[in-house]
Amino acid sequence: SVTETVGLAKLLKTYKLTQYSSGSYSRLGLQPEHFFEERTESVGTQRDSLEFDYASQRVRFSHGGVAELPPDTQDMLSILYQFPPLAHARTVAIFVGNSRKIERYEFEIADSENIHTTMGELRAVHLRKLHKPNEEGLEIWLALEYRLFPVKMRIIDRNGEIAGESIVTDIRAEFEEEMRQDVNY
Repeated sequence: SVTETVGLAKLLKTYKLTQYSSGSYSRLGLQPEHFFEERTESVGTQRDSLEFDYASQRVRFSHGGVAELPPDTQDMLSILYQFPPLAHARTVAIFVGNSRKIERYEFEIADSENIHTTMGELRAVHLRKLHKPNEEGLEIWLALEYRLFPVKMRIIDRNGEIAGESIVTDIRAEFEEEMRQDVNY
């Protein structure tokens, strides 16, 4: 995944985030094994990674730290594609590993809504990360027509302001025609 500033925003701030996740897929879903992240800003480039060690139930960070690996933990990229079942729930919790630590994220499941994209209007389930004041937030929209593929993401800074937003411009994948059955929106 590559996210970068474009247009007029690029004149004010240069930012590029490259994330890479690899692993396996089983009946339980995605199981990340390696996660790499590179942030490039006008002040420089920072690279971080983490490795999932399922045999020892540990995660190892590139900065040298080690942490316990909770079941079903995802990384910052795979989380976008591996949400637990959403039917009949108002919130959903999942463990997420970033380049520094493992955190428990809890998402509120909001009503579905239509979002405008270059692909047209898409009906999407809106998820909001529950967070404390002065803590970063995250919002994700999952397209119902594309088996809950993430089509919009918004990062909220510690002040409650939108720090970044990305909206899908194209999807190139083979999808079954049916919608996921674990969503009733």
